[in-house]
Amino acid sequence: MALEQQRPKRKATGSLYKKCKDKRKKQLSRQFSATKVGEKKIVKIRTLGGNGKNRIQKINYASILDNKTKKIEKMTILKVLENSANRHYVRMGIITKGSIVELENGKKARITSSPGQHGTINGIILE
Repeated sequence: MALEQQRPKRKATGSLYKKCKDKRKKQLSRQFSATKVGEKKIVKIRTLGGNGKNRIQKINYASILDNKTKKIEKMTILKVLENSANRHYVRMGIITKGSIVELENGKKARITSSPGQHGTINGIILE
């Protein structure tokens, strides 16, 4: 089944919207990238206009900002601790924007970038 990015067929009241136009190819969307912790694997996909986007399938490090020292360090990700997008993502080890991960130095960090959109993982250390 194809995923699409257009308004729903029904209003909040339950009634149907009047159909104003047919579906367009540009309204199709792709499957969720589901970035996991593991050896680095990046897939390049073609986007609208012939451009490209890097999607991370697996990665085991992130660029982490420490607010106290104002320095960015490359640190290894051990596991996913929390994920506000879906509680089952913690069990599966899926990293999304806003998820909290455990780092090699024992600290926790919140992910601030979208791994499926940006092709990198950036985060901020939590106190």
